[in-house]
Amino acid sequence: MRYGHGDERAEVVPPAVDWIVDTTAAGDSFNAGVFARLDRPGTMADRIRFGARVAEQVIGQKGALVSVDQGAWPPVGAA
Repeated sequence: MRYGHGDERAEVVPPAVDWIVDTTAAGDSFNAGVFARLDRPGTMADRIRFGARVAEQVIGQKGALVSVDQGAWPPVGAA
């Protein structure tokens, strides 16, 4: 995925997933993950990676809503 933000330009390759149960709301979940990190330190690439992790959780379960333990998420920028 290529993106531009101000003077920042880069490409982020989302991680491959081993399972897909239901893609309902995958895009919305990705966007929510990105937007949720806009007010935190980090690069846009970090935010996009986080959005991809949120979407990964959603597509691995049935339905658009998943229960998420916020403490289980790695910090922005973590691999």
